[in-house]
Amino acid sequence: MEGDPARVERWLLDHHARTEAKLAGASRDALRARLAELIAGTCLLGDFARIGDTLFYVRDANAHRTLWAHRAGKDELALDVARIDPTTTLLSWRVSPDGRYVAANLAPPGAEIGEIRIVELATGTVLPARIPGVHNELPLAWWGGDLFYTAIDPASPDPVLGMRTWRHRVAAGVDEIVIDREHLGIANNEIQWLVTAPRSPWLAVCITSARVELRIRITTHAALADGAPAWTELADYRDLVEDIQLFGDRAYVLVARDRIDAIDLPTGRRTTLVRGERPIEGFAVARDGVYFRTEDDDRSVVRYAPHDGHGSLTLALPTASWISRVACDTREEGAIAAVDTWTEPTRLVSYPAMTDVGIAATLAPEYGSIVAERAEIASEDGTPVPLTILRRRDLVLDGSHPTILDAYGGYGISLRPSCDPLRIAWLERGGVYAIAHVRGGGEKGRAWHLAGKAANKANAIRDYLACARALCDRGYTQPTRLAANAVSMGAVVIGNAVALAPDQFGAAAVHAGLVNATRYLHSVNGETQREELGEDPRVLAAIDVYSTAETARFPPLLLSVGLNDERLSSWMSAKLAARLLDRGAAVEIRTDRAGHGMTASPHQIAARLADVWTFFAQQLS
Repeated sequence: MEGDPARVERWLLDHHARTEAKLAGASRDALRARLAELIAGTCLLGDFARIGDTLFYVRDANAHRTLWAHRAGKDELALDVARIDPTTTLLSWRVSPDGRYVAANLAPPGAEIGEIRIVELATGTVLPARIPGVHNELPLAWWGGDLFYTAIDPASPDPVLGMRTWRHRVAAGVDEIVIDREHLGIANNEIQWLVTAPRSPWLAVCITSARVELRIRITTHAALADGAPAWTELADYRDLVEDIQLFGDRAYVLVARDRIDAIDLPTGRRTTLVRGERPIEGFAVARDGVYFRTEDDDRSVVRYAPHDGHGSLTLALPTASWISRVACDTREEGAIAAVDTWTEPTRLVSYPAMTDVGIAATLAPEYGSIVAERAEIASEDGTPVPLTILRRRDLVLDGSHPTILDAYGGYGISLRPSCDPLRIAWLERGGVYAIAHVRGGGEKGRAWHLAGKAANKANAIRDYLACARALCDRGYTQPTRLAANAVSMGAVVIGNAVALAPDQFGAAAVHAGLVNATRYLHSVNGETQREELGEDPRVLAAIDVYSTAETARFPPLLLSVGLNDERLSSWMSAKLAARLLDRGAAVEIRTDRAGHGMTASPHQIAARLADVWTFFAQQLS
């Protein structure tokens, strides 16, 4: 199957039609209608940035994404991409430091590689330039009238290999390559992007490959303009730097999630600005100092350290919440933070005053009946594993409730509090939704990631099984009413877990799953996964769900595939399904054009959830 994508797609579509016939009915129709109702009544907040005295933010209302400007207590529509191309949505964006332009990366819902259009905000004029091939996760950067961006190499067989970084001169409408990959020693499976800051004469190139650590080189804008910049090494992978922000002649770097260092760029002198007692999740730089977020017991807090390192403060909100992001402008004092919980809409808070900005998401009122519980579950080796449980407040813990247990466990990514507006459709029907924060994620810092990475992936699998047993032992559900669920790298965790303990689960579902670890290098985007999965054939064989399926017994399984997935080849799921079907296992397949799922529209997400939850309802009853 691997070498014949057309055959794979035909096979998947054929089996999708069979699955569609089984899922169709009044129950799914009702669920679809409820999810559509929730989308229509929801307004979500997306990314945001502070530019001078203006806060720009993304609003998703009734599945329509727009960019807004909040200034002096008033909100104005800044950009509606439907006026540029109604078939696209806003993947990513960056406003120029003077607030004149916004660079908007546009693509159809589900796609992750788009086209940049530049819009003059005051007039709404769309400039003629069209910049294709820009990945949604690679940051854009402005300096003066120039936009820096990283785009795919059209000649590359894999879109993530050999990406090139360009400068677009807005006034002239011309583009030129600014990064010599060979000169900087950027490997074919590495990607790079530029970091700039207003009023800083420096710029940095960050280099990585599906890992949290960065290689960083620096030069000056003047040297770049001369055409022969001397790039100086600021950090290598072994230095464990995970982020960099510029401020004048200074760079701040986050090291191993436990400290922030300040580096004087002209001299190279390095000092530690602050060391966190708990893992530091991220930071931003303002004129008055550095604002960073860290976890403290059941909540995260914003902490502040002035540029001289003296007089740091802890700015904790009165209620348990999670700070998902902090944004600053190096020319202005203070910070804006997004505050999230599992059961309340996102809101924006201004620091250091800790006052509401007046911008918040809206959710269905039924969320007021939902409670979020947190437990620490002992894994097989005694390690405490966080488990989040969402349920209706009036639910009696009698072991009867259909329960979904989600997990990820990869790349140091944390499954942090966020209030999913569609999840209420499962919870209000008496379902339970649980999240196992297994090793391999970043919930407890760098060590937590390393403990579930590559050769240690078995720890994450054991963590997941411990959480599954705990949900049954504590009266939330029972094995025949418990469903395993995951996306992408999470498939390594739950795929192996259900194969090890098939009687612990009544069903399982995987979307865009990495289920053929021994062949990951042959998948699209495979080269960038070397750091997370490693290359030891014994380790890969041990966690390969496809290999396990040759003999293991699985509960009923639904495999969901994005036919236009740009992160993982669909033949992985097709191979696993074919092997299990040959053995007479209960396997269903659904397909869509929502890609890997990260840029799917609310309606595409709702369509998948309706199918998955209908499948769970059929199996868990």
